[in-house]
Amino acid sequence: MGDARSSGSSSPWKAHLALWGVGLIYAYNYLVAKGVMPEKVGPSGFIALRVAGATPLFWLLYAFRWERVARADLGRLWLCGLTGVTVNQLLFFNGLAITSPVHASIIMTINPVLVLLISAGLLGT
Repeated sequence: MGDARSSGSSSPWKAHLALWGVGLIYAYNYLVAKGVMPEKVGPSGFIALRVAGATPLFWLLYAFRWERVARADLGRLWLCGLTGVTVNQLLFFNGLAITSPVHASIIMTINPVLVLLISAGLLGT
């Protein structure tokens, strides 16, 4: 793979700026969520609002899809969305409701390391 300069694509600064923006949004997620939970809305209600808001947006994007998803894969895709997003976020926000944003961010940041260690232990690689 070549870098952005040799492939003729846009400036790497755009990628850096986008990554910085994502990091900023991700960081504020902890503070905003903790600011409304659990006094104003509970973790389950917070997830319900997020799912209710995201579902129409994804259906809209689905209308402009570039490639078709095989009908046989739709159930698997739905299950992955449910477990990979909804259940994950439900557990995250329930945890955030009972701890500080700093502790929650440390736990979430260390998750990939834990997955690596567990997979190394289970798979021996």
